[in-house]
Amino acid sequence: MRPMSEAAIAYVAAMIDAEGVISIARHKGGARERKANREPAYRPIVIVTNSHAGLIGFLAQVTGEGTLYQNHKPPRDNWLPIHRWQCMAASARRLLSTITPYLVVKRNIAELVLQLQPIPKTSTFEERLPLRTKQIDLYEQVKALNKRGSGSHKSHYSLSDFPADHPLIRQ
Repeated sequence: MRPMSEAAIAYVAAMIDAEGVISIARHKGGARERKANREPAYRPIVIVTNSHAGLIGFLAQVTGEGTLYQNHKPPRDNWLPIHRWQCMAASARRLLSTITPYLVVKRNIAELVLQLQPIPKTSTFEERLPLRTKQIDLYEQVKALNKRGSGSHKSHYSLSDFPADHPLIRQ
């Protein structure tokens, strides 16, 4: 992760709050992995999509993290091409560790995602079981918080919901 000014950190966090998603990706693997009965892998993921290529490029450049993608054909004829910046696994963890104090809307999700621990490849079944259980629990919690619609956790926001410990609030 590149060193960033406080203003850059706050801007990246604001863009993720407004235009992004913070989640846990579950990768079930291909046919070979499924045939071998392998467990799915859980990884942190952060994605920002926008029609402004410069904004998406800025996020990658200022953080030094992630991969850039472009949908070559817009979903509708009157839409602009969509650009995506995506950070996964260790890259997403580094990013979230830096920006979480500056998040407002998605801070609770980021804090959950940061609890996700990778399972060492050399671990035994007995060692993996509590880690796998925790991964599945975090995955389900984050999935519920990211669900579209007006759930009870998304309604009735007010100015008092802005975090009092936000780094940009001068006390």
